[in-house]
Amino acid sequence: MKILSTFLLSIALLAGCGGGEADASARAAGAGEAAAATSDADLRTIAMTVPTMACPICVRSIRVRLRKAGLRDIQIDLDTKLVRARFDPARITAVEVEALVEGQGFPVEERRTIAAEDEHEGGR
Repeated sequence: MKILSTFLLSIALLAGCGGGEADASARAAGAGEAAAATSDADLRTIAMTVPTMACPICVRSIRVRLRKAGLRDIQIDLDTKLVRARFDPARITAVEVEALVEGQGFPVEERRTIAAEDEHEGGR
């Protein structure tokens, strides 16, 4: 049974669902390791449409990569292909966050960034 599970996982990875390791900048890779706390008011929300995200392995790959980079409140909807997360713009930029997802092998079709104060007003 373990061999069958490994075989199926290998097929999913070869089909492009697992993606590869990101080649994002060192700043993006180390963002999750920084110790200083950031207030919620300083955070931004990024929303990205990722049309090639097709399975739970894709979701896990993206979630793990974003978490390692220090993003918070990560929400991934496989049905709508939407990835949302909060980040500290003093540590990582929206462009770098997008590069993390694309570095996993998942092209981002559309990206929006929302400031914390705009979220409370319903976004823009």
